[in-house]
Amino acid sequence: MIKKALIICVIAVSGIVLYGQPVAKSLFLGGNVSMYYQNEKYDENDETRKSSQISLSPKIGYFITEHTAIGLKVGVSSQVQKRESNYDEDEKVTEAYFNITPLMRYYFTKGAIGLFSEASCNIGFGRIKQSSGSNSEKGNITQV
Repeated sequence: MIKKALIICVIAVSGIVLYGQPVAKSLFLGGNVSMYYQNEKYDENDETRKSSQISLSPKIGYFITEHTAIGLKVGVSSQVQKRESNYDEDEKVTEAYFNITPLMRYYFTKGAIGLFSEASCNIGFGRIKQSSGSNSEKGNITQV
């Protein structure tokens, strides 16, 4: 199932080609989508470890001049890690984040070729839950 979703995403993204030049008083859109899954089995101690993560971070900006843009990126992310063993207690860690990232871009253009530099500051909040056997802990996460 994961392979099918990944193939669909690659086909969808590879078919899109955009051309853009910075123009004052216009918008730019962007962002990231990522998925991750890993399953490991260790025979020597009869242990299985599983990890999965998904995140979505759309980005929007506004060109205040032909070379300068300001914008905002908003992201959400969820991650789960599990360790199952026949010898020790099973462990599970779950994390969920929300972040806001104000940003500023400066474009260096020469004809149809251009580069940009970007400065940003990530501010994030989240929750974490860790359980091992019958023990469970919860906490808050703050990122700057």
